[in-house]
Amino acid sequence: PLPRGTFLVAKFAALGLGFAGSLVLSGAGAFYYTAVLFEPPDIVKWLELNGLMLLFFLIHLAITLFCSTVSRSNVAAGAIALGIAVVLSAAGSIPNLGDYFPGQLTTWGFMLAVGHGGSYWPAAGIGLGLILASLLGAWAIFQRQEL
Repeated sequence: PLPRGTFLVAKFAALGLGFAGSLVLSGAGAFYYTAVLFEPPDIVKWLELNGLMLLFFLIHLAITLFCSTVSRSNVAAGAIALGIAVVLSAAGSIPNLGDYFPGQLTTWGFMLAVGHGGSYWPAAGIGLGLILASLLGAWAIFQRQEL
């Protein structure tokens, strides 16, 4: 008899750790590959890039987890999550407003990796807010569902 909120957080944590582990392996491989072909990149910038990528992935993971509580069908949940991702991506292309959407996290990571200045802290904050809102929304819906 595990509380439903604990189940959701554990599921998010397990999936997040899987994403993080995959990102560590692929990031290390890409770092090595870049170092062999060109020159080793700045490790701090490389870690910042991969950290921002992880945050971007966790945002979509939380949204997908929310959608899986909205719909009992995996196909419908995937379609809803994909629709939200498309809306976030499209809204991110609106001038001035796009700086506040999660897509800017990858832009920020790229800018850090190549040594350009700039930051998108509002996008990071809104991304963390989306994660929290998705998990709280999933918890609220999951509390009312019959199993």
